[in-house]
Amino acid sequence: DYSEGCKNDYNNFPGNLAIVGTPVIDTTTEAMYFVSVTLDTLTHTFFHTLHAISILDGSEKPGSPVVVSAEVNGNGSGNVAGVVSFTPHHANQRPGLLLHGNNVIIAWGSHCDWSPYHGWMMAYDKSSLQQMAVFNSTKDGDGGGFWMSGNGISLDEDGYIYAGTGNGSVGVTGDPTNMSNRAGSAFKIQLTGSGFVVSDYFTPKNFAEMNDNGDDFAPANLMLVPGTNLIITGSKDGSVYVLDKNNLGQFHADSNY
Repeated sequence: DYSEGCKNDYNNFPGNLAIVGTPVIDTTTEAMYFVSVTLDTLTHTFFHTLHAISILDGSEKPGSPVVVSAEVNGNGSGNVAGVVSFTPHHANQRPGLLLHGNNVIIAWGSHCDWSPYHGWMMAYDKSSLQQMAVFNSTKDGDGGGFWMSGNGISLDEDGYIYAGTGNGSVGVTGDPTNMSNRAGSAFKIQLTGSGFVVSDYFTPKNFAEMNDNGDDFAPANLMLVPGTNLIITGSKDGSVYVLDKNNLGQFHADSNY
């Protein structure tokens, strides 16, 4: 089903595709949350569904499942009339899910960098499964998927979310600091009543070279080091990055410090 965009050489999943991202369990409500991918063979339509099931007997919780959909205003790849929509066929729910207070946090990358795709992060109320927030990492560009080799999204004791994006658009022409596109970056994100807010970020100075060589930033998760302010991640070019979660560093053309 992915040969169209993956050159008939898609070996990540040799069989059927269903649940990819590691589920998360809420022990207080005895519920497990996960996302599944489904193909309607009659219409050849793909869709992603968020499930909340009982860990006691596997039954669906009230309101479960819900079909995932999202859109943001932007002129990025695949937009229609200035609106970028979630594309289930191209999206790959790789990262492990995160339970954050009353919300389930979910993120998506792509299948074999098959455009148009974007990095999506969404929050759903754990009880009602109502969508609470949506974030797109490259709303005016392309790429920037959250994949992190399937590792989970991180959360600190102050409620900040940490995740990294792979290759894609960074900034806009002439301004690599523009926040409308932030592929190849580390994010510190706050979930507020108005949605996801990027509190801080880091983008390596050589992001363009990394993009050209396929050397994704953050192919692993952003690992919070207990008892410190440190975050450790890496890139496919063999570099290891140690970041300060209180000042990730943003972007500087001549230095990573």
